[in-house]
Amino acid sequence: MSVEPASILIVGAGPTGLILALALRQNNIPVRIIEKDTEFHKGQRGAGNQPRTLEIYNALGTLPDIFKEGHVPMPVASYKIQDGKEVVLKMDMVEVGEPTPDVPFRTPYLIGQSHNEEIHRRHLANYGTEVELGTELFDLTQDENGVTAELAHHKDGQETKETVRVKYLVSAEGARSVARKLLDIPFLGQTHDAMRLNLVDMQLKGVSRDVWHQWGDVGSKAVYIRPTEWPDVFSIMTGGSDVDCDLIHNDRQALIDLVVEVTKRDNLEFGDIIWQSVWRANVRMVEKFGKGRVFLIGDAAHVHSPTGGQGLNTGAQDAINLAWKLSLVLKYPSVQPSLLDSYENERLPVVRDMLFRTTELLKATVNYRAKGQDGTPAEPSHMRRPKILQQLGVNYRWSPIVVDEQPKEEGEEDVSGAYKPEDPSVLKAGDRAPDSPGLVRVDGNEKKKTLFDIFRPTRHTVLLFGENQEVLEVLKKAPAGSLYTVLVVPKENSATGAGVDAVFVDVDGYAHTFYPSVSKGFKTVIIRPDGVVGAIVKGKEGVEKYLKAVFGA
Repeated sequence: MSVEPASILIVGAGPTGLILALALRQNNIPVRIIEKDTEFHKGQRGAGNQPRTLEIYNALGTLPDIFKEGHVPMPVASYKIQDGKEVVLKMDMVEVGEPTPDVPFRTPYLIGQSHNEEIHRRHLANYGTEVELGTELFDLTQDENGVTAELAHHKDGQETKETVRVKYLVSAEGARSVARKLLDIPFLGQTHDAMRLNLVDMQLKGVSRDVWHQWGDVGSKAVYIRPTEWPDVFSIMTGGSDVDCDLIHNDRQALIDLVVEVTKRDNLEFGDIIWQSVWRANVRMVEKFGKGRVFLIGDAAHVHSPTGGQGLNTGAQDAINLAWKLSLVLKYPSVQPSLLDSYENERLPVVRDMLFRTTELLKATVNYRAKGQDGTPAEPSHMRRPKILQQLGVNYRWSPIVVDEQPKEEGEEDVSGAYKPEDPSVLKAGDRAPDSPGLVRVDGNEKKKTLFDIFRPTRHTVLLFGENQEVLEVLKKAPAGSLYTVLVVPKENSATGAGVDAVFVDVDGYAHTFYPSVSKGFKTVIIRPDGVVGAIVKGKEGVEKYLKAVFGA
């Protein structure tokens, strides 16, 4: 078969693989993305998208479609055990927050994973890249110059083989990653066979679409019914210590009987099953996020309980973190491949922290009982999601490639703090870069912009809060096109902006507020292509240190 030569082979076309592919293509990196299944995925699967992930979609240009085709989370309604009809408790599962100038996307968003993938495939196609269905990896070898992958194509009952040579290979295959097994990287952790759930997307009538319905508990029998973005389709989750998940997975009528029994509803009308799967608690992660020129992202590197909605979101951050580093290495000869070591260095502590948090939520779910010792309904507190899971505080402060000249606080080197609560008053290198609206470009265009309008996954953005020709001279050492320099000045400032790409007036003062280090004399802030603060420095020495760490300049 004739296929355009690619620099990177992505194995697996779920959300993580698609996000990686799209970010690479926007960087003009030729890729191939293959999927062993012969049809595109179905089902809700990982439907929850945290605010930090929405920022990634915004940078990639897919967020408008996500907003158009998804919906905000609905409250959870817990029903009385005796009759199944009376709502005894109603609560918001997540905090539905109002947008703020520094965080424009405050509320998690729900969209089925298959729908999410469809959107990202459409955008990827705009760059001339299509997912190759029915294509699987079965072997690989690598040397100092690249990776040789052996592929098998399946179509119309026929199998053909292909050998492909690429610079790098990325496994986004999920928990059964072939690449991970071929590299002999252990997948450490455990499977909790006692915790199993049957997941079904099914046409259903007889329940409202305004809440996430909950009956019973997993200590005996539980049924959860959640509306989806499709008007007639609901996501039904069933399980418990007294439920035979294999039976209801294989017997539609047994599933219906269980739902009717637990909900005590005789008015439900069941239609077609769109997708179903049996889930069991599997908590595992790798010690290494790759080997040589092969990298693992998403579920190929870590799997865990869906409690907390961190899976797809963590994979998205894996992808955007690796994408810009691969792009730099492939585009610029001065950038050393050792930059790619920072992918594991940054992501591994985050994933370790995430597994701990989701496992604790899983334990709370298993231990929940719908009725208290005194017979009164118990609040389903295990369903309430702490704000920290929105991932806005996830950071890489310990990373060897970030540069921060601000005085360090006690305990700051402790990598156990990968997940941190939001604190707008403190900004460190390695943190998520805050947005700032109310910027007007000094070129006669009075339309206000935000920093998120300026940031791109294809370049570093250097924010200069004051003219500094020494810094500008140092920035010239970076590869052409890799940086975008922006002078941000207060209102009524007369700066000329000589030597920068753009000058913006901070009309509303937000940029100077949300980048508080500026008032302390640290007036150069470098934002990485993944929306993370790469450097907070005073002048040319700090900039030189960052350019050397990242660009080899």
